[in-house]
Amino acid sequence: MLSIKEVAKLTGLSTATVSRALDPRYAARVKPETRKKILEVCDSANYRPDMSGRSFVTGKSFKIGFISADPAGDCGNQLFGFFLHGAIFELQNAAYNLLILGSPHTPEQESQVINFLRSNVADGYIIGNSLVTDKVSEAVNNCKVPVLMLEKQLASPNSLIVRRDIKPAYREIWNDIAPEFYGKTVFCSQENIFNRYDTACECAPPGVHLPLISLQSGKNFAEIRHLTACDARKKIAVLKKYRIFWCSSDLIALGVKDALEEIGLSMGKDFFLIGFDNMEENRNFCSTPVLSTVDSCWEKIGRLSAQMLLDAINGKISQRTVEFRLSYLRRRSFPGFGHDTMQ
Repeated sequence: MLSIKEVAKLTGLSTATVSRALDPRYAARVKPETRKKILEVCDSANYRPDMSGRSFVTGKSFKIGFISADPAGDCGNQLFGFFLHGAIFELQNAAYNLLILGSPHTPEQESQVINFLRSNVADGYIIGNSLVTDKVSEAVNNCKVPVLMLEKQLASPNSLIVRRDIKPAYREIWNDIAPEFYGKTVFCSQENIFNRYDTACECAPPGVHLPLISLQSGKNFAEIRHLTACDARKKIAVLKKYRIFWCSSDLIALGVKDALEEIGLSMGKDFFLIGFDNMEENRNFCSTPVLSTVDSCWEKIGRLSAQMLLDAINGKISQRTVEFRLSYLRRRSFPGFGHDTMQ
């Protein structure tokens, strides 16, 4: 069994150089050819440093726990997958790993979350707002390691909070809607999920009413577009009264698009679409993005969340609450105010 000292001897390098080359945090400081030489020796003996030894010396687990009420749903959601992608690679660059912890919807859920927070299973935790009850908040405030809460609206004394600010993007959308089109604009949303509609109304120009059409679309990420189109067909007589369809998600927008195009209407000419999530830049979409949308920035938020936790672990907290400002992306489906296509 090799050791860092033996690798240093075999390569003719210092133990410090070998240690840096094998540590993700410092590997970039080692010349590529030097690191290649070290890795060749290590690979020949199937060797890497024992992470458990590092944990024993430092007293840290070098893990961040993500507590989920629905691991299958979260990991299967392509958008939240971007959050995990960003967090995982940011953590790995610091020689940390993300640990998925499940706290399913049962009467014991609250106790399970608190048990995780009181354990030594991780050096920090990420939890969503839906899991934050009064008792969980109390446990967070008493937790010995940093806890980051996603989308938590109220500040908490000892927690870190990252939440998205969609208002600037929604105000920009309103600026792109010509006043003569106010009465031809409608908001389309999934049933019982109207928080983005409420924000759109809050950002509306004084005296402007934004009507709402609720569309049945289910909860399964893969079927939202299809089920939205099915319900939109049933409500096509109402939908035909409008020209701008401001939707709570890209999949809702694409479902509306499918239904309207079936009756011969053309996107960008007869009707205009605005979504939310920037799904078309997902690697699973092959075509050039055409849907005007709000970029949900989940990958960036994942990296930011990981970095905030790492800073807190290392005693470098600069701010506990971050409002991540989302951006509006104007594309062909809704070119905006002043364009000939909206005449």
